[in-house]
Amino acid sequence: RLEERRNQERAVQDDKKLETQLAHIIIPLRMLCSLIFAIELSRQLDSTPDNYKTFPHTSWYLVMTPLWISNGLKMFFHTVKLYQYRRTYYNNQIDVDSHGVGISILHQVNDLGSIVTKYFIAALLAGEIHCTLTVAFMPTWFSIGIGAVVKFFTPLDENVEPHVRHKLVKRIYDTIMYIGISMMLPIIICTKVDGQNKNSWTMNFFPLWFLCLVLGIVAFIMLPVYACNMMFGQTAREYHQRHERLRLCRMVLVFIYGIGTTGILLFLFLLNLARRLDGEVHIKNSDFMVPLIVMFANLMCFSPVARYILHRLSREAEIDIQNLSPDITDPNVAGSRISYGDNTEGLFSAISTPVFLLRSSSTLFQRINDKDELLKGA
Repeated sequence: RLEERRNQERAVQDDKKLETQLAHIIIPLRMLCSLIFAIELSRQLDSTPDNYKTFPHTSWYLVMTPLWISNGLKMFFHTVKLYQYRRTYYNNQIDVDSHGVGISILHQVNDLGSIVTKYFIAALLAGEIHCTLTVAFMPTWFSIGIGAVVKFFTPLDENVEPHVRHKLVKRIYDTIMYIGISMMLPIIICTKVDGQNKNSWTMNFFPLWFLCLVLGIVAFIMLPVYACNMMFGQTAREYHQRHERLRLCRMVLVFIYGIGTTGILLFLFLLNLARRLDGEVHIKNSDFMVPLIVMFANLMCFSPVARYILHRLSREAEIDIQNLSPDITDPNVAGSRISYGDNTEGLFSAISTPVFLLRSSSTLFQRINDKDELLKGA
């Protein structure tokens, strides 16, 4: 029976290893798709000789193709995860991570809605359909509604659940937050395009300004303070050796670069784009497209480096645990020595996730400027 249990644990570890290897490949590929999209979008906008009335460079469907490929890669990744959950349950008779299953299904629903929405946007930009932008976003509204149901019935994460007193209230809160965050920016854009929102684009971009502020605070305040505290703090010096603290500080410096450059480039993109959409005609396409292209190129190069550093930090921590003296048997001590490799995944998500939200809406920003006669019926 002990051998059977070991085989089951080995199978689970193999699944996690495959998932990590896929992430190392798929995340840079999705960044590459975003970069190709930004370049093609820039060429498409520069090709028009008649104030954005025609786009002779290429079809809008071809411009959208990298984004569809990116959605497909993400759906493939979560399909593999769902297959692993199913195999774990039927072959190894181990309880699956119900929270992970729900999150993977949620991603599948969101990406499917995103793919269909991009098709309607491409058709709208090409002049093949005539409708409001709110109608073109109908697949997104449906996917958010279905996703809200999935989110509500998804069990809480096993690491969070023991600390939650009212689990139903927590699930309701998470569902409401999911709906609000998912719908906020699309609703702002749709109401602006459809003429119901009279605020300037500078005001309408307030969720993204807030995102830039958060990235700046994390990169230039929180992480430097954390690194200094880890390097020179009394508690850190008592419980961690110098080479461990140096490894962590090097990792933090890499993330400061990644988050900081992303925040700066995103801010420059939004600033010049908002000025262009608010009527400053001297702003050229390159003024806002170049920061976007550089941001995606930077993230494409940064993501494998960050993953490699996290993997190396985790491996070195495992070696340190193996080299602990036999008299150290307290699991809390051992856990404290390897916790950094486990907690840094959130930093990578903080960099990559918001950018995909911007990526999916950036094609619209030139379409929705009434001063450039892009609105239907202008």
